[in-house]
Amino acid sequence: MILYLRSRTFRVRGAPLDWDADRLRSFLAEREGSVGVIVKSLAHEIHGRSRTATVTFQTVPLRLQALQTGRTWSILLPKPSGCQSTRDQYLVLDDGFLGITTLFTPPADDHRVDVIALSGLGGHAFGSFKDRGGDYMWLRDSLPYDITGEDTNKPMARMMIYGYESSVGQSKSMQCLEDLATSFLNSLRALTSTPTTRPIILVAHSLGGLIVKQTLISLSKSKKEDDLKLVRAVYGIVFFGVPHDGMDISSLIPMVGDGPNRFLIESIGAINSQILSAQQREFHTALGGEGDSEIVCFYETVESPTAQKDERGDWSMTGPTAVLVTKSSATYCRWWESGPEHVCPVHRTHSDMVKFGPEDPEYDNRKRCRSMKRARTGEPLNYRVITWDGTSSGLAVASNVVSSSRTFNEIALRKYTIGWICAVTTEFVAARAFFDEKHDQLETIADNDNNTYALGRIGKHNVVMAALPKSEYGTTSAATVARDMLRSFPNIRFGLMVGIGGGVPSAKHDIRLGDVVVSARSNGKGGVFQYDYGKAIQERAFVTTGSLNQPPQLLLTALSGLEAEYELEGHQLSAQVDRALEQWPRLRQKYSRPPPDSDRLYRPDVVHPESSKECGDVCSNDPACLVDRKGRGEQEDDPAIHYGLVASAYFVSQSYLGRMQD
Repeated sequence: MILYLRSRTFRVRGAPLDWDADRLRSFLAEREGSVGVIVKSLAHEIHGRSRTATVTFQTVPLRLQALQTGRTWSILLPKPSGCQSTRDQYLVLDDGFLGITTLFTPPADDHRVDVIALSGLGGHAFGSFKDRGGDYMWLRDSLPYDITGEDTNKPMARMMIYGYESSVGQSKSMQCLEDLATSFLNSLRALTSTPTTRPIILVAHSLGGLIVKQTLISLSKSKKEDDLKLVRAVYGIVFFGVPHDGMDISSLIPMVGDGPNRFLIESIGAINSQILSAQQREFHTALGGEGDSEIVCFYETVESPTAQKDERGDWSMTGPTAVLVTKSSATYCRWWESGPEHVCPVHRTHSDMVKFGPEDPEYDNRKRCRSMKRARTGEPLNYRVITWDGTSSGLAVASNVVSSSRTFNEIALRKYTIGWICAVTTEFVAARAFFDEKHDQLETIADNDNNTYALGRIGKHNVVMAALPKSEYGTTSAATVARDMLRSFPNIRFGLMVGIGGGVPSAKHDIRLGDVVVSARSNGKGGVFQYDYGKAIQERAFVTTGSLNQPPQLLLTALSGLEAEYELEGHQLSAQVDRALEQWPRLRQKYSRPPPDSDRLYRPDVVHPESSKECGDVCSNDPACLVDRKGRGEQEDDPAIHYGLVASAYFVSQSYLGRMQD
């Protein structure tokens, strides 16, 4: 008996790289005597070793007709002549589409972005997005050709879908939401196997959106650089009917019964789900703050049929209609994305809201909905904007990804949250050497900004650095640099003034060359002893008449935590310096830490003559002029970190007695 299942799509993996659609079609037709083999897509897989196709048959081979869900059918490929020693290769056919499946791959030179779509609860990775009753699948057949480069008008997005086991009735799966997210995370890691991790757009329906959120939370907490690279690559997300605040599961519970997946179903219910509440709290910061990413939420406006058991005891979605995911739940995402540009209705049921047919008005009646704009750390700055064009109730995508775009610059400028100012070039060079990742220069900054910047990432933070103008010092110059920096980088939260200073050793602080001093509050002062806010009175100590603003409470709290951590575990400053010098070997001669015998502390009554020569050449090395200091022991930190007051002014003080008196 032959079945005509023209709407049933099969995945074919393992096609050799040199095969085209005609070669694959001919092989399947000859191998199985199949009639009407239609290769709908043929794309390179992420690993790059083979290609994957989606195929339909006018006459489905008997073996495929009998193929059970989750099972595969393997066909041994003939070995090329002269390559008998190579291992066997197989074509592997299935219709489950579990894991990542690539539907479309643009040419390497045009490939600029990755799109990954996840289906929902009880859905199918491919079938959930396919036109009901037909072969058309918009993620494969339309979307790649709607995402084109503005300069080339060529497709530039790799299209992928991700499949996972999420059946409701008679399920044998015990996976919880965290398990599903872990599996998706492991699949995503394949994207970091290439030198460049491209911008990522995630499209998720129903439960798929909760998996996406949990995955991004886990990535943001990871200490692995590849994981952090992935989360930084996520430009935006499109959520379709995602139950951020739970969904109606009242008809699903009888269907599940006491099955092993009951915990998963109950965890996404609308009534007091502690799992979703915790997920929502953590997701707010998983992709950074406002402006770091873009999320659009679509919600259903047509009631959906619910689960119902028929006379034979079989379950189907033919019961009374209900709203499965309410508008408030589907749009309960991030508080700053609650406007009409981020919240859009779809006049479909929960299941049909991600199904579009050819010439579907819900897809093709385009109206600019919102731009997905983002420039995550670590991405080359020739990526501009991923522009999602949709209707007020549907989705279509057009794209503009070009270089040298002012629009991109305006978005990218908002990604930097820490400003770092150096007083002299020597400090600027040393600071830049500690970038974990260096970013390209932006082509446009704010008008009247005269600074020159170095951009990069240190740890998880995007940092912008600038130096004072050549041969200019003091608070006025520093304030000017800071003012201009804030004009161009409005999202800077913290400013750091980092540089070289002269130490004032005391019984409490044995300061040596190469040590680090962190300004900290002391005796009611804000951490910086500002000479501008005081007066010198004859034969009396310097009297302060004011102080700078206190550092933000968040920094003070972080400082306490760091001090405690270093006290308990020590620090890795020497190792960090060594790594920087290994990366930048030409800096070794000038920036290596000086030997201990060059660290001479003179008595305060020693007068240092004016000279352009080094101090050691003109000042006496008579032990009577020096303060005797013992070397540091093995259990002492070297360099050491000190916490206390830092003096600042618009002039350089070389008078030790004056500084000691102050």
